[in-house]
Amino acid sequence: MDTNPTWWQAFQEGDLDAFAALIEEHQRGVFAVAYAVVLDRGLAEDVAQEAFIAAFQRRAQLREPTAARSWLAAIARNLGRDLLRARKREHLVGDAPINASRPRRSRAPTRARRSRNSARMGSAVTSGTRAA
Repeated sequence: MDTNPTWWQAFQEGDLDAFAALIEEHQRGVFAVAYAVVLDRGLAEDVAQEAFIAAFQRRAQLREPTAARSWLAAIARNLGRDLLRARKREHLVGDAPINASRPRRSRAPTRARRSRNSARMGSAVTSGTRAA
């Protein structure tokens, strides 16, 4: 099918029968690539389905019918990687404490705070009152 110019022309024009033929021809290979990336059967099926949808939407990018296999594999690989990145972000955000976005202020006294405290202590000592 890859070398059939009639198929390719029909696919380029959005023919659904040509698209179905593309899916039938490459379904196993696209699934295999997706599975190799995500290592989960259910996710790989989802990625493969999304890869075919993306291929149909981007069909104008396929310039050579002989490149269909590698083009579909690249789409599946990239979608699988995108899925893993998104899941990793969700996992990191889900495990982070609520206030993790704000940096914690150090409890260690700063030089300015120490000098203010020292001045208060010094004046309290000389006046005989308690420092606040």
